[in-house]
Amino acid sequence: MKKIAKSLSSITILTVLAVPLFATAAEAKTIVIYGDTMAGVAAAAKAASNAPTHQVILIAPGTSSKLGGLGTVGGQNFYDTKKWYSPSLGTTDHPQKGTFAWWYSQVGQFYNTDTLASRMASDLAKYSNLSIIWNSDIESMTTATSPYRVTGLNLKNVVRNSTTGYVTFGTTTRTVTGDVFIDASDEGRLARLSNWGGTTGRFDWPSNYLDADETGVNGKARQQATTLMFKVKNVNWPTGVSYPYTNGDMIFTVDSSTGARALYGGKDTLNTSATVKSFNDTWGPQGYAIKPMNIAENGPSSISNGEWWVNTLLVFNVDGRAYEKDRGTSRFPSNMRSDYKTVDQAWVAARDFIATPSFLTALKQFKGLENAQLVYDLSGKPVVGDVMYLRESIHNSNSSTSNANGTENSNYELTTSESIGAGNSATTGTDTGNYSTRIGLSFYNSDINAYKYSDMKNASGSYIWPVTNALRPDLSSTPANNPAYVPYKALTTSYVANLLLPGYAVGTSSYGWSEHRVLPNLTVFGDAAGVAAAHAVNTSVNPLYFTSSDISSVQAKLSSTGARLDK
Repeated sequence: MKKIAKSLSSITILTVLAVPLFATAAEAKTIVIYGDTMAGVAAAAKAASNAPTHQVILIAPGTSSKLGGLGTVGGQNFYDTKKWYSPSLGTTDHPQKGTFAWWYSQVGQFYNTDTLASRMASDLAKYSNLSIIWNSDIESMTTATSPYRVTGLNLKNVVRNSTTGYVTFGTTTRTVTGDVFIDASDEGRLARLSNWGGTTGRFDWPSNYLDADETGVNGKARQQATTLMFKVKNVNWPTGVSYPYTNGDMIFTVDSSTGARALYGGKDTLNTSATVKSFNDTWGPQGYAIKPMNIAENGPSSISNGEWWVNTLLVFNVDGRAYEKDRGTSRFPSNMRSDYKTVDQAWVAARDFIATPSFLTALKQFKGLENAQLVYDLSGKPVVGDVMYLRESIHNSNSSTSNANGTENSNYELTTSESIGAGNSATTGTDTGNYSTRIGLSFYNSDINAYKYSDMKNASGSYIWPVTNALRPDLSSTPANNPAYVPYKALTTSYVANLLLPGYAVGTSSYGWSEHRVLPNLTVFGDAAGVAAAHAVNTSVNPLYFTSSDISSVQAKLSSTGARLDK
């Protein structure tokens, strides 16, 4: 998609060379945040608290009227975390602080999804300058030039059609105008509609690691497999043992702060169970597979009702940008792969698939799930996440002309090399160049989920997990051992003056994204975007044109509100 050419008028030149003002400092301004995700909620809280004389609007495009996205209504109630030893502090802890640390302290690593959604609602309710527009999505937008920026969003209400299961537009419309916009969504909708010019999926990988139809200027890159979370009951929980407790290839553990239980593993069962292998051999080519799993009780036993959320079903060939409500319009991705489904199609099909007897039979082969039963809703359907677990969609590029295969270390503000080769201090590793403009630390394993079913098998036909090293053997000797400094410019585009991107569209390479995509990191990005948006409206400077002094102010505010910027 081509970017809008910037005018060379005298006004444009002045906005580049001077400090660009979008309103006088005395005027009340509006920050508009799109996305009820963890990144979006964090951004909203930080923006409202740091810009108390300005208005903050959070647009919640989900259908549940609950905050938190994947981490609440999506059923992913098992925080993916990894602790790290800091040489400078002499301590081992999660390097992500700020809002994530607050939520973690309130609900723990395994939690009740409604409890966290309510916690988020309470966090936002204390700000009188913050409002939420529920169950509404973007139908179109308005923009302005000199400099190019978003000025307004035209919204329509959304509902889930009880017959098709698809999320569709209703008839209620509303227009929201603003001065600074934040895209905290998983699909990157706001970024794409603003004539975004980045890449989709793994398009930036070297061409020799891509399928032929993914390469070249017309290549249509694959995106990581999605998952639909679902609920079970009757988990066999071992008693009279010390936790963590290992049974076969499954680890049973208890959150020491809340008592909530979880289990994870299954890599050996993937290869040793004839039932599981037969299931994957049969259904893998048709777009479904069971992978090693994470399972978390829906909060402590006193409130879980004996129900657990399960993350194990891989759903292949889903385009995270494509939704049925956009089909036939310019909002629908024109370069969608012909073998891919929309998110709505995938959600409905996966929900129905979970109810098939062969799926439950295969699930019961894993330790702890021998007697598992699906939880059903009042309509007789399995209880599943209201949103799919998308693992990848778009990546913002800093290049307007050279998006191509093999650009993962040149076209992104947070590159593959910087992500996996980060050091343990400000002066070591590949990410030192990001230190001066850092807005947070991002840390996890390089965790690629399969792009297609065949990724799960090696040359001899055995199932493998994880698949990261097999898909990118050139990088297998450089695991992500240290947190990466996230530079401020990873949150901005190269040309939309007033847009910040703490969601899936953040400016990192696809391989780097495999480390940054987990919820704790996205919450760090949300904190930074919220503080940056507040600074923008407080100083009347568009985020794209922040100087080193502006970024220093953002860093100081982040540090003073609990964020961690140093290793």
